[in-house]
Amino acid sequence: MSALPRPTARRVLIVDDERYEADTLSLFFTAMGYAVRKAYRPSDAVAICDTFMPDVALVDVCAANMAGFDLAKYLREKRREAVLIVGMTVKGFTPDRERSREAGIDHLFMKSADLDLLLSFVAHRRPAKSHLRIV
Repeated sequence: MSALPRPTARRVLIVDDERYEADTLSLFFTAMGYAVRKAYRPSDAVAICDTFMPDVALVDVCAANMAGFDLAKYLREKRREAVLIVGMTVKGFTPDRERSREAGIDHLFMKSADLDLLLSFVAHRRPAKSHLRIV
């Protein structure tokens, strides 16, 4: 891992229906000093969001029959610009990209993305503003 400045975001929500993915990311971000909450279903993440108020949400957009997109919309409406939403996908198909834009997702990462790169986005909370960035 490369040395990064102290992160500005401290609370990370991880939502992935693939338990191994969620557990691995949770362990990684906890080891990097973040407060982490995880959910295996987008519906469970809603209750977590109401009390945890994440700075960053890593959301498997295709979780639970595409409910990840609905969770992203909920987060964007509830937290506005206070949350950086990073969509995670194994597909990256054009329709997923368009749905990500519509849901208010800031960045869309392929699940095989480099963890250093993902950590740098989370640490610096680089919102894409008006466009979706595919990484």
